[in-house]
Amino acid sequence: MGPPPADTALAPPFGVALAGFMASGKSTVGKRVAEHLDLPFVDLDTRVCALASGRTVPQIFAEEGEAGFRRRELEALRQVCEEPPAVVALGGGTVLLPKAPAILARRMVVVVLEVPWTVVEARLVGDRERPLAGQAATRFRQRVGAYAEAGVGVDGVGTVDEVALRVIAAWRQACASR
Repeated sequence: MGPPPADTALAPPFGVALAGFMASGKSTVGKRVAEHLDLPFVDLDTRVCALASGRTVPQIFAEEGEAGFRRRELEALRQVCEEPPAVVALGGGTVLLPKAPAILARRMVVVVLEVPWTVVEARLVGDRERPLAGQAATRFRQRVGAYAEAGVGVDGVGTVDEVALRVIAAWRQACASR
């Protein structure tokens, strides 16, 4: 399946913000979407780490707790939303931050990767890099409703290209209606 034709008329001023639970495929799919649309790709967790002098997400959680990480995450989100349009892989909790929806609404179309718990659980097996992985089942149940309200939902199960094409279609439709 080849890339869809880039439609730069729809790109500015809205980027694509991929939301969803941890291990839903935001970074993997986001990179592919960025390639298809010829937009830069930004992983918000990577940006948070850069703002924290190169510390890793687990280090930030260990030293500053979840509240400290979330403060940095909101700062990184503000920065990204002031830059030219991009495809942004949000953190799993980004859209739940009280100020995030307003920040995102100005410059981004939020597309939520909807992935069932069984898929997330399988992807998390052996993953020791995610500070909140031990609480994943509980957090998944708590967040499902909030994700549904955060943006346009797309089926996040399938090949990377299949999911990327769904994201692009949802983004284009949302851009056209704004």
